[in-house]
Amino acid sequence: MAGGSFINMKTVTFFNDKKVLAATSKAQRTNLAKSGAFVRIVARRSMKKGRMLRPDEMEPSQRRAWETRVAIARRQGKPKPQRPRKSSAPGSPPHVRSGQLKKRLFFGWDTGARSVVVGPAKYRRGTAPSVLEYGGTVKYGKKSYRVQPRPYMKPALNEELKRMPRRWRNSIKG
Repeated sequence: MAGGSFINMKTVTFFNDKKVLAATSKAQRTNLAKSGAFVRIVARRSMKKGRMLRPDEMEPSQRRAWETRVAIARRQGKPKPQRPRKSSAPGSPPHVRSGQLKKRLFFGWDTGARSVVVGPAKYRRGTAPSVLEYGGTVKYGKKSYRVQPRPYMKPALNEELKRMPRRWRNSIKG
């Protein structure tokens, strides 16, 4: 799916009694909304800031760019710029750089589909959320880079699926 990875949770009812349907409907909306909120919280908390790279760990182009920024800051009397941060390992949640992905994770109740939707808001340009979740190729300037998956939504959903039965237990009251 272009623009982001979304997780859709839904339940189906088969009772005809209006009172049972109303209680089930309310429990469904409440429990799925709580589940959506929990998935979002877990996904956000899984994204941590990467540690700063030491100069000897930087790639030559990174080091040259950083040293140039340091020299410019020194000439202008400004504070020394921060070093680049380490990327997360493939298979683990992405490290936060600007925090945009973390801030753009939302959840919402879809009344028409009677389900909760959890995931990142669509970016105007680019497919960063889906590339991070599933892996893929990203163009940066004239070069293309292969990005290994760094899932953040699927592990959050799996964490919630462990709690879901307990959340639904005794939730339908009439």
